Amino acid sequence: MSASAQIRRLAAPLFRRAIAQSTALRFAARGGRSLVLLYHRILPDDLPPDPIVPSVPVSLFRRQVEVLIDAGDVVPLTDLVNAPHRGQHPRFALTFDDDHTGYVETVLPVLQARRMPAAFFLSGRGLHGLPPYWWTSVECSLRTHGLDFTRTTLGVNGHTANDIAVELEQSGRAAQLVSRLPPVNEQGMTSTDVRALALAGMTIGFHTLHHPVLTTESGHALEAALSDGRLDLAEAAGTSVDFLAYPHGRASAVVAEAAEQAHYAAAFTTGGRPITFESDRFLLDRWEPGRLEAEEFAAQLAMRLLRPPTPTRANRHKRAGERVAATGVTH
Repeated sequence: MSASAQIRRLAAPLFRRAIAQSTALRFAARGGRSLVLLYHRILPDDLPPDPIVPSVPVSLFRRQVEVLIDAGDVVPLTDLVNAPHRGQHPRFALTFDDDHTGYVETVLPVLQARRMPAAFFLSGRGLHGLPPYWWTSVECSLRTHGLDFTRTTLGVNGHTANDIAVELEQSGRAAQLVSRLPPVNEQGMTSTDVRALALAGMTIGFHTLHHPVLTTESGHALEAALSDGRLDLAEAAGTSVDFLAYPHGRASAVVAEAAEQAHYAAAFTTGGRPITFESDRFLLDRWEPGRLEAEEFAAQLAMRLLRPPTPTRANRHKRAGERVAATGVTH
């Protein structure tokens, strides 16, 4: 465990106290710090957690939303990125990655009930008749056929679902290997789903069509990854697609430069740090809270806002080749 991680662990009990949280929130607001939150799947309460992709029960998501409302202002991603702010309350933005059909049925009603904005970073795979993401096929096999069948069919050595996912991702041949599994009968997001989110006032961002690890791409392949499918997604949404979420949360100075050259307004990775108006717009961090209950979520929210913010563009060269640390697969 790193020294900073040890400090955060020791400080966690302190930040469960209301006075510590309010002090941290005021400090963050006056310093112009904001936090972008990331979710992958919000599931009905009667469904079990997905084996690979981080998922949150909808009732827990509602409780986390209430904490955010009490802690500060939830604003559209565009406002958070484009407008400098120093006030009494910190600002937050909600973001969701991947083409999960539950976004319209499960997430949108929660957001609309609280008149809350959010951004959805979509690939638009269903618009092109592409199969589900490779990890969706693995999850389906794990649920239907079990761990041993899935591991043997894929030819991998992982002893847990996460081990299998990490091994597939690191192989660079995930899509090829997953083609060995039984086909998945799952429809992706349709143009109607995309339009429904946009008509509800949600921001539609791009997550790339094929979800590659962009730090392994270069030249024309990198340019194509950042552009292929973007205009089709914009047409389905009926609006421009100006924001990018890097697949797997991974970026570098080279990838950030390519995103800027592709005329995105901003691009997001992971890492969990707050952002300021001075932060590099093409290497903006997000935080995925996962299944934190309300009390711990509030404490971690305050602690996150006190971390050093995402660096400025002037420091981009220091991040060249950097890959976001993760204990598992980051989508």
